[in-house]
Amino acid sequence: MDLCHYTSLFGFQGIIQSNVLWATHNMFLNDKSEFLHGIECASKAASILESDIMDPGWQEYVKHYIKYKDKYSASNAFSLSFCKEDSDKLSQWRGYGGGQQGVCIVFDKDELINHLNKTNEVSFSAEGEVFKGGKYSFSFDDVEYVNPEEPHLFIKAMEEVWTNTKSLVPNIGIEITVVPFILDLLVSYFKHPGFKEENEFRIIVHKFYGDESLKFRVGNNSLIPYVEVGDSEKKLPIKKIVLGPSRDPDLLYRSVKMFLKKYDVSCDIDFTGIPYKI
Repeated sequence: MDLCHYTSLFGFQGIIQSNVLWATHNMFLNDKSEFLHGIECASKAASILESDIMDPGWQEYVKHYIKYKDKYSASNAFSLSFCKEDSDKLSQWRGYGGGQQGVCIVFDKDELINHLNKTNEVSFSAEGEVFKGGKYSFSFDDVEYVNPEEPHLFIKAMEEVWTNTKSLVPNIGIEITVVPFILDLLVSYFKHPGFKEENEFRIIVHKFYGDESLKFRVGNNSLIPYVEVGDSEKKLPIKKIVLGPSRDPDLLYRSVKMFLKKYDVSCDIDFTGIPYKI
C-alpha cells in the first residue's frame, strides 16, 4: 500500500535534506478539533462503559482518568499523517500547499515502517551489559471516522487493546502509565466523519524520555512542538514524488530533478493531473 505525505515545497526540501520526518504534537495539528474530537469520543464511551471483556477495576480507572483529564493538557503523542493510495487529491493540494507550491512524497507502507523501526533502535549500557531499545514507541493504523454519538465503536477499540494488554494489568500501578498511553493512542485515530474523504493513515509516535528530543517550528498562531523520526545518515525509502499544481510546471520539474540529484535521491517524479491553479 502507498502512503502519500502532502507538504509544501519548503517541507519537501527539509525532508530530503534531513532524511527525517516531523511528527507533530497532537494538540498542534492543522485543526485542533481533530484531537478534541477524539477526547469527546473517549468521554462519551466512558460515560456508558460496561464491558464483559474488560476487568471491572480497569474500567473504573478508565472512567476516572477520562473524567478528570484536562482535554487541553499535554499529550505525549505525536502524529505523522498520510493519505492511503491517493497521491493526487485536490483537498490535500489546497490544504497542505497553503496557497503555495505543494508536493506529495509517496512511500510504500511496509518499507517506511521498517525503516522507521530500524532507525529508531538505540543501544545503552547498564551494569556492564549492553541493551537495545527504542527512542520512541510507534503505532500505526487507519483513522476511524466516528461521531461521538457512536460510543460503542470507541468501547470496541478499548476492548481490543485490553485483550492485547490484560497480562500487564496485575502489575502494581500499571494503570497509571498504561491507561494514559492507550487513550493517547486511541483518541489519535478517531476523527469526525466530515474528514472521511482524506482516507488517512497515521503513525503515532510516543516519546519515552525527556524533552531533549522535542523541537519547535513556527506556525500561524503558535510555536508547534514536534519530534524528528528517522536517521539523518540513512535515506528515507521514497518511492515517488508528485508535484502539485504549479504556476510554472517545467521550471518546478527541472528544479526538483536537480535537487534530488544533489542529494542522491533516485525516484520517479510525476505531475498532478488536476487542473487547479495556485
